[in-house]
Amino acid sequence: MNGKEGTVVEAAVPFVFYGTGERSRARGFTLTELVAVMLIVAILAVTATSVFDRRTFDTAAFADQTFAQLAYAQKVAVAARRNVTVSVSSNTISLAMCTDATCTSTVPVPSPQGEASFSRTAPAGITVASSNASFGFTALGGLNVGANVTLTVTGDVARNLTVESVTGYVHP
Repeated sequence: MNGKEGTVVEAAVPFVFYGTGERSRARGFTLTELVAVMLIVAILAVTATSVFDRRTFDTAAFADQTFAQLAYAQKVAVAARRNVTVSVSSNTISLAMCTDATCTSTVPVPSPQGEASFSRTAPAGITVASSNASFGFTALGGLNVGANVTLTVTGDVARNLTVESVTGYVHP
């Protein structure tokens, strides 16, 4: 009542009931959700690791190293104006440079990293073979054999590298 007789004033106040609707939920993940995600990740990890084979990476890496080593041998031959011999034996590739123009003796070619001898051995399970066991680059950069030389690095698959006889160009 508002003080006047017979008049009733109703207040329009909405009623709000807290806690009677949906339960408020703490933010985060349930244990079931976390276990399900961990299970999916574990299955994917097992599947993905079986796809990758160590030999695949080793074969590609050694083929790339061989490519770089042959290109370096040609570069050294031209820069030093001496013949550089490439020897392929027992899955090892090594470089030697003639000490004089007639090549009466050789010395190992130092590696770009400062090693005394630039020699690389294939990792276990990887083989390297060459159409010529020993060939070389002349002071002009070409090969000292009359034909192209092919090196084959074999692991998971065979990767061929060819050295052109006239130019000494190395390519896959």
